[in-house]
Amino acid sequence: MTGTLYIDRLSLTLHGVSEDMAAAAMEGLEAALARRLGAMRPHGGRDIPALSLRAADLPRGADAAALRGLIADRLAEALAATNQTAEAG
Repeated sequence: MTGTLYIDRLSLTLHGVSEDMAAAAMEGLEAALARRLGAMRPHGGRDIPALSLRAADLPRGADAAALRGLIADRLAEALAATNQTAEAG
């Protein structure tokens, strides 16, 4: 991906996940998201004031890395959808 992506604020509601696991999952989220967005070509600069992620179930016994990957996947999907909308418009 060329350019820079700035995330001003990220607010997630996680159900059934310990605070320690959530905190550990946030470590390295930026790098995980960058890997997933590597092929996306953003359509100009724009603000995205709000972004909704699809609900997801974390498999029983999953660790912080799996949670991080799931969050990064959902963020990448949502950002890709806004990019497609911008390209179509």
